[in-house]
Amino acid sequence: MNSRERVMTALNHISPDRIPLDIGAINNTCMHVTIQDALKKRLGLQDNGTMVRGYSLGVAVPDESILQHFGADTRSLYFDEVHPWRHDAEEDIFYDQWGLGYKKNPDGYYFNFAKHPLADAEEPEDIEAYEFFSPNERMLAGLDERIAQFKGEFCLVLEGFRESMFGLPSAIRGHENFYMDLISDDGMADALLDKILRHFKNLADYILDKVGDDVDIVKVADDLGTQSSLLISPETYRKMIKPRQAEFYAHIKARTG
Repeated sequence: MNSRERVMTALNHISPDRIPLDIGAINNTCMHVTIQDALKKRLGLQDNGTMVRGYSLGVAVPDESILQHFGADTRSLYFDEVHPWRHDAEEDIFYDQWGLGYKKNPDGYYFNFAKHPLADAEEPEDIEAYEFFSPNERMLAGLDERIAQFKGEFCLVLEGFRESMFGLPSAIRGHENFYMDLISDDGMADALLDKILRHFKNLADYILDKVGDDVDIVKVADDLGTQSSLLISPETYRKMIKPRQAEFYAHIKARTG
């Protein structure tokens, strides 16, 4: 049983030869770049370079030497952003592909939100007028090579859709604004969520047209809780967020079989 077979067997609710191991196939299990570098040095592993994808968190797609050392069963297909972050030197703010602004934390390890592009929107029309990025080939850089190297032997996980239906709209609108939008009847939340849903379905089409036949798992996620409670009520989640998540996930499943 190879690594791919091991993961897929477990996902089919059948006991594999051992428990599958994931290291860094998804953003949540990646290491900070400084930790990865220190680990390679401590274990005397070969340094094959660093590929950072979760820019705001400073996390890196794991070096193959680490994955081989620990016997990881997964490999990440982590697609990139459409362009490098733009730095406004005057304000010392970095802007990503969504127009979100970040400032580096004083310790230099990660970035904090500094600008929310739709924070000043007053009408649903303001939201609809805001232009999201168009996907391009830069997002796919290096994926073909990783597929050729790992397909068949390891479980390939597509990463990069972020927190599509809750975390991202919270950041784009500004968290306080978005939470108030969710319980108001002014149409602001519907306008933003519907716009983001359309965009993510188009983005998924673009990515899956290129690599969908080679992907074993598509990772999507949303962070809906704190250490002690939910961020919004179950009723608000079921009314505003869950139906759009379901539509997006069904769209991905229809494209991947």
